[in-house]
Amino acid sequence: MGQKCHPYGFRLGVIQPWRSNWFADKEDFKKFLSEDLAVRESIDKLGLEAGVADVVIERRSNEVRVIIRTAKPGVVIGRKGASADKLKKQLQGLITAKNLKLDIVEMRSPDLSSKLVAEWIADQINRRIPYKRAMKQAMARSMKSGAKGIKIMASGRLAGAEIAREEWFREGRVPLHTLKADIDFNITHVVTKFGCIGLKVWIYKGDKPTTGPYSVKR
Repeated sequence: MGQKCHPYGFRLGVIQPWRSNWFADKEDFKKFLSEDLAVRESIDKLGLEAGVADVVIERRSNEVRVIIRTAKPGVVIGRKGASADKLKKQLQGLITAKNLKLDIVEMRSPDLSSKLVAEWIADQINRRIPYKRAMKQAMARSMKSGAKGIKIMASGRLAGAEIAREEWFREGRVPLHTLKADIDFNITHVVTKFGCIGLKVWIYKGDKPTTGPYSVKR
């Protein structure tokens, strides 16, 4: 059997920070976790047009801060901030804290986000673009943006084949066993008339200095 683990969880506390920053006792832990999941699910419903790459949630006493990293801040904010205000009211209804602070941060290199790359490939497949062409175009764009390596895997009834299979392409280095290697990983899926196709994207951005209690001392 293969011994696989999530590239982000493998590096958590070493080079990767937590995406939810708060502390709670046993009574509040379940409530806070449920609220975080509801907030993330609500933001995901903004769709491909919003270009949301990452969401970080921070809690302090009676305040919740939601940081949205997006490639299209203008779409999330909306005209005169209308979309941002609507989203803030929607998120406020999902949490028990009285104060909610919403920060929208622009991501300058969307081609270095595995989530956005995977969503772009899924959109291309939905438009009946050949999956090989979409994957190779995404790889070329990421390498041009400064990635040190990228690997993309698609699985399912590719090109409408009767038997499901896996195909993957890689360019550059993707050192999954190296803790200091900054690997951005995402899984997404696209539903076609032939069935569901799964997509996995690994993007290697370079090495980071290790920090935290499990860091490697030099």
